Amino acid sequence: MKKLTFAGLAFAAFAGLAPAVNAAPVLQISGATGAFLSVDVCGAIASGATCTFDQSVTFTTPAGFFLTSADVTNTPVDANFINTNIDFEFVTLNGVAFDKVLNDTTEVLNIFNQALVQGATNTLRFRGVGGSEASFSGNMSFAVPGPIAGAGLPALMALGGFVWARRRKAAATA
Repeated sequence: MKKLTFAGLAFAAFAGLAPAVNAAPVLQISGATGAFLSVDVCGAIASGATCTFDQSVTFTTPAGFFLTSADVTNTPVDANFINTNIDFEFVTLNGVAFDKVLNDTTEVLNIFNQALVQGATNTLRFRGVGGSEASFSGNMSFAVPGPIAGAGLPALMALGGFVWARRRKAAATA
C-alpha cells in the first residue's frame, strides 16, 4: 500500500497535478515609488488547471514618507481567460483591505492614502485563485501629508478657538 501511495504521488507530481509552490512577489522601492510583480503564481501546474495562492512580501517605509497609495492588476491574455486569469480573494497592506474594481477582463485592486509609520516593516498580502500562467503586478507611491493634514490642521483649529473665544467675550460685554 505504501508503494502504491508513493507511486501515486510521484505520478501526480510528474503530471503537474501536485499543489503549486508559490514564489513570493518581487518588490522594488526607489525613493517615492515602488513596483511589484509576481510571475506564474501557481508554479508548474497543468494548462487549464487552477491553484489557490497566498503570497506576501514585506518592505520598510522609506525615510521621510508617511502615506502610501497602491494598485494591483491582473489582465488575462489567453483566449478563454483560463490560464492567465486571477480572481483575488483579497489584497491587504498591514491587514487593511484594498478596494476591488472589476471590469470585463481586468481585476484592479487599490488603496489610497494609507498611513504608514516611517521606518516600520509593512506587509503586502495577496490571496486568490489563479490559472496555470497567471501573474499580477502593481505600483506604489509614497507621500508626505500636506501642510493642512500635518501641522496646519491643529493650527487652524487653534485659530478657530481663538476667534470663537473673542466673539463670545465681545458678545458678553455688549
